[in-house]
Amino acid sequence: MFFKEQDETKKAELKRKLQEETLPRILKKIDDILKKNGNGVLVGNDITYADLYVAHFLSMLPEAMEVKDKLDEYQNVVALITKVFNLPGIKEWIAERPVTQW
Repeated sequence: MFFKEQDETKKAELKRKLQEETLPRILKKIDDILKKNGNGVLVGNDITYADLYVAHFLSMLPEAMEVKDKLDEYQNVVALITKVFNLPGIKEWIAERPVTQW
């Protein structure tokens, strides 16, 4: 809703709520799941599509939502992103992919 909102006042409130309430709650939940699992992935013992999706989505947050320092508070989340982005094939693609807004 934040990205599509046309009214600047409503957009500012949606952004504030997302940055201060929603994202911290979601990031804490994901961090807790990773901590509980104990092996750096969300489900099972190896990287799944869930890990790929979550890592990709969360890696876009700092720039898209202007929360550059927020992710650092969640060490397990940062470790997941690092783990996924250092996988063979993914690491090479990231180095060579075209630069886009998203």
